[in-house]
Amino acid sequence: MKKNLISIALFLCWSPLATAQETAISIAPQGLAGLDRPSEAGPTGGGRYGGIRLPEIISVGDVIPFQYQRDSGMVSDSFMVTGIKVEAGWCTLESKNSKVPGGMSEKMAVACRVLR
Repeated sequence: MKKNLISIALFLCWSPLATAQETAISIAPQGLAGLDRPSEAGPTGGGRYGGIRLPEIISVGDVIPFQYQRDSGMVSDSFMVTGIKVEAGWCTLESKNSKVPGGMSEKMAVACRVLR
């Protein structure tokens, strides 16, 4: 019995700990964001862009104007934040884009600090 308890304790110590995903209402981005646009993904894996500057504070419901570099040049667009998920110091901003068939979510990922 004692041997089993020790084995279980060792297993739990060596197992990767799952971090719980939480939601937030407001965050402070810590650096540049990456954008994932499923509507632009093709056979080459396109639809992912990096180096996007964000405002100092972002809240659910905000519409964020941003720019990113694409093959055809600089693109200006906006992103309506419909949800914020937080996990291990990273935030995923979600936007339900009505232009995307099937209601696929666009996402931005950025290191962050939760404000509320």
